[in-house]
Amino acid sequence: MSEYVVEGFRSSPYSYLRGDGVAVARPLFQVAGDGSTPISPRQFTFVRIGLDTALELNALWHSVMPNLSAGAIRMRNPNVCYAAEFEDHWYAVAIWSSPPALNRMKRERDDEIMELRRLAINEHAPSNTASRMLAFMARDMARLFPNLIRLSSYQAEEAHTGTIYKASGWKPVARSEFRPWTWSPGRSGSKSTQLPSPKVRWEKRLDREIKT
Repeated sequence: MSEYVVEGFRSSPYSYLRGDGVAVARPLFQVAGDGSTPISPRQFTFVRIGLDTALELNALWHSVMPNLSAGAIRMRNPNVCYAAEFEDHWYAVAIWSSPPALNRMKRERDDEIMELRRLAINEHAPSNTASRMLAFMARDMARLFPNLIRLSSYQAEEAHTGTIYKASGWKPVARSEFRPWTWSPGRSGSKSTQLPSPKVRWEKRLDREIKT
């Protein structure tokens, strides 16, 4: 199955909400066909999706930080979300935006950096889904945002080792100890969405020669 990106945003191919509004992960498998599941990340199609659907999938699958407000993403421009799709069902989701702590990063332009705010993989996704998805998203965002030259993401040391970033050619550039955010009206819910762990910031520089 080839990789592609639809222009604009996709709605969900099936509902992730029960009648009472509770998000569910089923039906996970295709509703038509032989019921197969992907055995290789090469079988995925990677597509851009809308923010609301991306937040819904993240809430289902993220093992450490399922909560993220739509406002926290919409206020950061640019932003974009992706999903890994197989047989009309999704197995991974990623949410990107301009970094919340952009003022702490050396830069020439505000739109030269995008931060991976969430990456969540369904438990039924095959190995190496994350690294293949990261590679695709880097290529796509290089085309989508003309001024983008760096990608950034934070790894909580208590939750992950950074293997997916190493496998995708990212570099660790900084480490910071945990510091609680000071609550403010603009950070609604921030107390419950922080992971109390030292963090490593990883970055990847884009190949701006990619044109196709």
